[in-house]
Amino acid sequence: MPPRSNNGKKRRPQNNHRESSRYRGTAGTSQRHHDSTVFFDDDDSERKIRLLGISLPNPLPNIRSMLPSPPAPPSNVTLPAKVVLVGGFAVLLLAPLFDSYLGGGSLSSFFPPLHLLLLRRAGGGGGGGGGSSAGGENNNDENGIVGAALPHVTNDGKFHGRYPNSLLTLFYPFTLFRDVVLDQPVDPSDVPFFWHAHVSDEVAVKAVLSRCYDAEVVELNSVEDVERARGMNLVSSLVDRGRLGPAAVEADGLYNGQRRRPLVIASPHIREAAELFSQDNFGRVFSFYRHPIDYDVHPSLRKTLPPEAGANNFMTRLLSDVRAGPLSFKELGTAKQVIRQTTIAGTRDLLAESMFRFGKYYGWVPVGGSGTREGVESDDAIARACIEDAVRDAPGERYADHDSPEWHAFYEANKLDCELYEIARSTWRAQIQTIIPLTLQKRRAGEGDEDEK
Repeated sequence: MPPRSNNGKKRRPQNNHRESSRYRGTAGTSQRHHDSTVFFDDDDSERKIRLLGISLPNPLPNIRSMLPSPPAPPSNVTLPAKVVLVGGFAVLLLAPLFDSYLGGGSLSSFFPPLHLLLLRRAGGGGGGGGGSSAGGENNNDENGIVGAALPHVTNDGKFHGRYPNSLLTLFYPFTLFRDVVLDQPVDPSDVPFFWHAHVSDEVAVKAVLSRCYDAEVVELNSVEDVERARGMNLVSSLVDRGRLGPAAVEADGLYNGQRRRPLVIASPHIREAAELFSQDNFGRVFSFYRHPIDYDVHPSLRKTLPPEAGANNFMTRLLSDVRAGPLSFKELGTAKQVIRQTTIAGTRDLLAESMFRFGKYYGWVPVGGSGTREGVESDDAIARACIEDAVRDAPGERYADHDSPEWHAFYEANKLDCELYEIARSTWRAQIQTIIPLTLQKRRAGEGDEDEK
């Protein structure tokens, strides 16, 4: 085959190292994007521009040759951009060293942490929006973070620091309740708290507590009762008397931390009663939830909420502390969080099964039970028989015609509470697997009596 003719044109070398990088970048871009109309060809023999298939002279080489060449900077001179870049990295790396030096001497009270100042957003200020308690400026941690820059929770459960919109702030006072699923096993210092918003639930549960577990119930049925209990430091005094805390568990000496004659605090006022607890003695809540059509609201709660709240998402208003006015998904989210995180949920149609689950979770030994490892099955049989007998006459659920105009009007007025009830139902189902007996909690945590100490 005869060689292909070059038509008199000189073939372009494969590796043209003299090709200008300025043009090379443009040419590469143009070759990648076929819809581009202009690209430069910096060939040594033909410096031209190809525009729409037409070759035109390229004026740029001539213009460059007419301009004076800028002097090259000396090798020992650093450009300003390089100074800023290297200096910035050096300051960030050395900032913790300066913090350690300042934190160790008297100058620490005058200088805030340098690396926090460098990384703090503009307008963030020194203390942040959360505010700190009195004397918060002296809250130092082991890392040298001082003042309001240190987020902290005081013993009363209140959050202080630079994060005013965090759940630790928005969820108070429910932060004084344990997470009933994640915070297992049940700590001996935790306090069982029965929240009863409805009269019929209060009657049935207290009958079970007294007849089946011989429990001591501290009843705080009004806001005034709760305030008096706070004034006398109720929980601390019960710990000192040996009715609560590790000393009470050790006195019983039962298998895997079980308890006889447990002590339970009961109140319809969940927000006010939450402040009875502290970081030393958290509350562990159990409660019953029902459909809004079956509400049997405690008389003391009716006094604290306006009349319209009783017919307009009563439970959502109670848990979110929004007594009047419109409700949003924020208030519904707060109420849902209370149910899913801080309460062992019971439902009215499964009253006996719920009470049995409560007793096993807390490790309560029924009246007549042995509280030993060998007697677990017989203790369960005693508890079930007693509970079923105690709640035999408890009222059941009511049913409504969901096609009636009355129901539609009721649902529109209580839509958020209906959603809250469905969350309670799903929580009950989920807790079949997550709310487990105390004896099993101890074994899984390696704290059981049969585990090596």
